[in-house]
Amino acid sequence: MTDRAEVERDFLLASLDDLEAEHDAGDLDDDAYRALVDRYTKRAASLLRARPESDRPDGQPVTDQGEEIAGRAKRFMWVAGVVVVAAISGVVLAQSVGSRGSGTSLTGSGGTDRERRAECMSLSFSEPEEAIDCYRGILEVAPEDAEALTYQGWAMVRAGEAERGWRNFELVVSVDPDYPDVRVFRSSVQADRKDWAAAQSELDELYSLDPPAGVLSTLGSMGLDREIAFHLLSPTVQPCWAKAEEAAKGLNGRDASSEDEATAPSRKLLIDAITCLADVSAADPSNLDALQAQGYLLGIVGNDLLFVRARSALDRAIEIDPRSATSLLLRAALLNSRGDAASAKADIEALDALGGSDRPNPLYSVAPLEEIRADIERTLSTTTTTSAP
Repeated sequence: MTDRAEVERDFLLASLDDLEAEHDAGDLDDDAYRALVDRYTKRAASLLRARPESDRPDGQPVTDQGEEIAGRAKRFMWVAGVVVVAAISGVVLAQSVGSRGSGTSLTGSGGTDRERRAECMSLSFSEPEEAIDCYRGILEVAPEDAEALTYQGWAMVRAGEAERGWRNFELVVSVDPDYPDVRVFRSSVQADRKDWAAAQSELDELYSLDPPAGVLSTLGSMGLDREIAFHLLSPTVQPCWAKAEEAAKGLNGRDASSEDEATAPSRKLLIDAITCLADVSAADPSNLDALQAQGYLLGIVGNDLLFVRARSALDRAIEIDPRSATSLLLRAALLNSRGDAASAKADIEALDALGGSDRPNPLYSVAPLEEIRADIERTLSTTTTTSAP
């Protein structure tokens, strides 16, 4: 299944819950509710059925996608006792209502407007040609409606008219530069153009807007931020990381440090990735990408000897760039997993001092910062209580 098909599928599945909530609240009448549910369900089912068997590990049925995604997400977790599912959350751009610019809320002033916008938005993901016309009616009344321009533009992109869609996005930026959704779509178009720096620049603009959680969740479900991050890695590091990703697929959530015979090929591939990164570091000791990736991958293997090497790689990365959010977060997670909460706290404090001027690389799936912070505080609190006379 393509990335865009996955986004459409996740939009439709999540929107079924959203429609039910609106219907229960009286915002959708029975006829509109039934019509939209029928359309969403049929389209989502067709996408699920279209998923190739090769995408389903161990012959897994399509209804088990949540478990599959959760399993894959576990592969790079090492915070002690914490499993974090950094995967599709079911929250999509269409549900980030409340943080939009003026005049761009989905809720509008009346039920008819809400229903019309919901219909147009669903079409922008499922039937883009129809969505273009659907939004045209809204834009005839409100030609600078940021939401309508953005999602009509996305429908144009989905319909193969990327340049036409881009013109919509340009207009949105000119009339409402703080509208977050358009930055995701602009980034996606730039990624399609293989202009990875420009794609990241759009994401940087997005982050500066303090976007709603739904927008950030959609980035994760699309895999857009990870795709961009991969292509911005040092060229010598990219093939190493590709090996690591392949190993992760083979592990499918199983412990990388186990002696399970079924995972032996994947563990070997993981070691190959680490060796590849070591070779890059030997040739270029200041390659920050190589050091961070080594620290990360060595950390998930889990034994004491490799922990020392992981710590050394991340120490070196922080020497090179003390203001790297990625290096600080990775070392904090690693130290916390080994019970060194005091040192981990120092790294978290250094990360906080950056004030958001740098963001951790999304390729490295560690627990959310707040969970690491809370775990550190619990450990330190327990230690203090135990040591008190």
